[in-house]
Amino acid sequence: MKRVLIILSIISTLTFSVDAGKIVFYIHGTFAETASKDHSDDDTHKLGIYKRVFTPTNGTLCWYDSRNKLHDIGTHCYNKYVKTQETNNDVILVGHSMGGSVVRTMLDKSSNIKGIITAGTANYGSVFFNKLSSGDVWFFLQDMYNKGSNAITVSKVNIANALLPGSSFAASLTERVCKYNSDKDKTLNFLKTGFNHVAVPVFNYIYPCLNEMAQNSNFNNELNAKKISVPYINIYGAEDAWEFVRLLSTQAQLKDVNSIKNIDKTYDEDGVKLLNGGLSVVNFIQDAHDVLYDVMSVVSIVVWKYKSTKELVRQARYNWDGLYKYIQTDMHNEISKYNGSYQYESRTYRYTILGRTYTMTSYVPVVRENDGMNCDKTVMLPESMAGTGGVIYNVRATGVNHMEMGNHKKMREIFEQAFKTNTYGSVFKLQQTQ
Repeated sequence: MKRVLIILSIISTLTFSVDAGKIVFYIHGTFAETASKDHSDDDTHKLGIYKRVFTPTNGTLCWYDSRNKLHDIGTHCYNKYVKTQETNNDVILVGHSMGGSVVRTMLDKSSNIKGIITAGTANYGSVFFNKLSSGDVWFFLQDMYNKGSNAITVSKVNIANALLPGSSFAASLTERVCKYNSDKDKTLNFLKTGFNHVAVPVFNYIYPCLNEMAQNSNFNNELNAKKISVPYINIYGAEDAWEFVRLLSTQAQLKDVNSIKNIDKTYDEDGVKLLNGGLSVVNFIQDAHDVLYDVMSVVSIVVWKYKSTKELVRQARYNWDGLYKYIQTDMHNEISKYNGSYQYESRTYRYTILGRTYTMTSYVPVVRENDGMNCDKTVMLPESMAGTGGVIYNVRATGVNHMEMGNHKKMREIFEQAFKTNTYGSVFKLQQTQ
């Protein structure tokens, strides 16, 4: 009898070792389903890279429709993908961006879920979606448009009046520009009303998940009131104030970004080149104004009417200086502010005059660490949120923007540490079972 029990024990152990395993499910972010016509092609999404690199035989990319609430999306992903494959398997859930919030809604659905990994997920809600709903985003768009428009129109009027002072052409051009500015204001107000009172509400109605992703939403407050009772690797990016340029560049080349052959390549520098190209155009126009001013200064020695009118060229040049500064610096700070990555912090300065030391404390603008969409303040979770059996690892992915959370060397290193070593515990190590 004892021999029979030993044999049965060995058979049971072998059976468990064969059947039990780990399976990884990858959940994409908002709107990513539009990349694939039939919602099944793993090659059209950045998370498909990790599936093919780390889990070609035990990984599944979960496709869903963004036009639903987050709990409904989580239920869909669980029922369609996880439930059908979780038998005798430990489940690891990986989510990017909004997909990370979807992952967290799935934690109560199965005891087989042993660990989660999220990247670029706004766990405390996205500040940008708050700004979008309140209409603040429109002021940024309007400010950006007005900077360029004013530089062009002021140059037209000032140069015409500088070269042809008192002429009918200069007067006519000035009148047309004034009318254009008046019509422009009316058009912008009309567009503002349409954007804030029609487009945004309709967009939020079609995509209710966006309202849930806003900061201080009921969804996020309820989600964060729950303890996380599984190991959780929470990845957030680290960037600087040029986040928008890098983000836009990556988005524009998403096909290359999602290619497995480019897993270690970043496209940030292409965005910087694009920015420098725009600055070069503005700089060329600034130089043209300087040349015209110098020529008129020489001619004004003979033609006295140019002695005062040439100053109009310099005034026009100041508008281009403002546009240059806006593109170079202010635009990025504004975007950082809208994304919640921009804040004021207290700083104390000491200076000495005639041997006497003075102290001054003031608030200065600071750009927080961010991944181009969210900052560490909205992404990181306190370790105290971990419940029984849970542990939270907040992992900083240096230099990774939001859209490159799928094919960046630093990201691959983090996943290699999770899936191939015990850096974050045996739960995530694919070669081991619990």
